[in-house]
Amino acid sequence: LDFKYQDFVELYKLKNQLGRRDEPPRYSVQRMTATGSAGEEYAELSIQFQILVRDDDWVRVPLRLNQGLLRGAAKYKGPGEQFVHYEGDNEGYVCWVHGKADSQHEITLTMLVPLVTVGDETRLKLFTPRATASELKLTTPMAGAVGKVSEGATLLPSAAVNSGATEFSVGGLGSDFQLAWSKSNPRIVLTPLVLEAAGTVLTRLDSRSISAEAVLLVRSHGAAFDRFTVRLPPGAELSAGNPNGY
Repeated sequence: LDFKYQDFVELYKLKNQLGRRDEPPRYSVQRMTATGSAGEEYAELSIQFQILVRDDDWVRVPLRLNQGLLRGAAKYKGPGEQFVHYEGDNEGYVCWVHGKADSQHEITLTMLVPLVTVGDETRLKLFTPRATASELKLTTPMAGAVGKVSEGATLLPSAAVNSGATEFSVGGLGSDFQLAWSKSNPRIVLTPLVLEAAGTVLTRLDSRSISAEAVLLVRSHGAAFDRFTVRLPPGAELSAGNPNGY
């Protein structure tokens, strides 16, 4: 095919990433610190990134935070220049930094992050970059609130800010981080039944019919339950292969 053997070997190594030297990354997010307060529908956060750049050229630093809304321009401290923009395809916010190699840069973003309420529980979710150290301090408008965090993060003892608020401190935020809180010692018996359903549907189409297989995960936030209703699409019938009693 008019290829030299040496050229073929080089292309093979390039495709399979063979013979590559271990090289340090072009950047490192040394620390990420987020502080703010939660309202009824969203949380306002000030998120600070300390970034070490190891290249003299422009360096692309993904900050993610896909679900957040940036308020105002990014604040910058450092011996260079930067700009932040939003990219599609689930890339989120990206910061481009230009400075001398081995220089430190500090970028602060003010974000509005939506909150999700399911029953008595409120949830904050953040898609963050990998950082050497990370922490979050969030004040919630709920006295004596009890919190929980996603796997990998550490929830430190909460503190009462005043008679109507609780401050949560979290360390070690993962790339897909979630903080949830609710009232302490809820009386489940008196709590109304609130169901949360999540599911996936596999649909098969052929020339004669359409069949679907649904996997549902149903959880109760409140009282116990022993039944729920699933509404089928218009014109659909339950397959004969399902167990009896449904």
